[in-house]
Formats: sequence, C-alpha cells, structure tokens
Amino acid sequence: MKGRQYEAVDFKTLEKWISSYVTNWASGNRWARRTAAISLIIPARNRKFLPDILDIADLLLTDQDDLVQKGYGWMLKAASQAHQKEIFDYVIS
Repeated sequence: MKGRQYEAVDFKTLEKWISSYVTNWASGNRWARRTAAISLIIPARNRKFLPDILDIADLLLTDQDDLVQKGYGWMLKAASQAHQKEIFDYVIS
C-alpha cells in the first residue's frame, strides 16, 4: 500500500517469509542477504535510510555470492542518486 509505514512486527513477518519460502539449492541464506540490500532501493532513491544502507553495505562488502553482490551494487547505485558525495566517499574508502 502506497505511503504505508512499516512497524517492527512487519519486519518479523517479512523475515519469516523469506526464511521459510524463499529458497535455492545454492544457499538458504543468500536471499535474506540480497533482500537486505534490495529492500532499500526505493527508500534510497527517496533520500531515506542512508546510515542503514551504509551499515548493510559494510556487512555485504565481502560476500562471495554473485546475486548478493548484484543487490549490494544496485542498492549503492540507487543511494548514489540522492547521496552522490556520500556514496562516492564510501566506495573510495
């Protein structure tokens, strides 16, 4: 629903759905890691959650899964549209 504000209970539900229903033979956890990044793409474009984006980027920086890395890159690209200098400085560091 457009304009909906998520609450803590919503994130618990999403986490349960991801861990229960989103699977793959390669890694049961890859989708949770990828979802952590791509769920912030639209908020990133709207100048929201930059500290959270950078925290997740730190956690996923050395992830070896290609789909997780693609989600990570997509998240940073979206964030750079609203926070170009901050994302540039993050990547350079």
